[in-house]
Amino acid sequence: MKKLFPIIILLLCCFAATAQNDNNKVSRQHSNVRGGVRIGLTTSQISGDDLRGYHQFGGYAGLYVTFPLTQNWKWMIQPELNFNMKGSHTYFPKGLQEGQQTYSLSLYYIEIPLFIRWNIYKGLIVEAGPSFNINVFHREKFDGDADRHVQPFRWYEVAFFAGVNYLFKDHYGIFFRYTHSIVPVRIPNNVTNRLISKQRNDAMMIGFYYQF
Repeated sequence: MKKLFPIIILLLCCFAATAQNDNNKVSRQHSNVRGGVRIGLTTSQISGDDLRGYHQFGGYAGLYVTFPLTQNWKWMIQPELNFNMKGSHTYFPKGLQEGQQTYSLSLYYIEIPLFIRWNIYKGLIVEAGPSFNINVFHREKFDGDADRHVQPFRWYEVAFFAGVNYLFKDHYGIFFRYTHSIVPVRIPNNVTNRLISKQRNDAMMIGFYYQF
């Protein structure tokens, strides 16, 4: 964990410097650059384990800066810096009775996505793009006890995002997003009933955002 702090700080500095440079370029050609904050909830699962269903809930929050690609803001590019809580949970699916082994996985990420956005009609915006994410915390629990002997997850994630937004009166908006790992976040060494193939994050986010 301590080794990740310099990496995170470096990425934050690069993010701020890039935003400032792009701001200077775009402001001379188009209208002002916009920014904002977002907050919401995540429901997720792990694609490739022996469980099904978006039963792991978490929080989602972050900052963004939007640059116009056209003068009428029809097309935009939007880098972001977000915190996202993903994972997996049994939630007693069919065939698993209370009293048998339960399982939960928590994965916390600092995410740096880059979206291409299209304003379809009067604030209705669709978006898509890649994201490089840093795993800052992970924990697996079997029957409530943390297992320290499981194979660790990758320290990074490469993912794809897609979403839809609706902006009210230029300031308040709602959003829905879906994300899936492009590169597996873990490839188990041993095949068990819970770790059976290459594992990828699979998550949905919903929430609100405020645009300055």
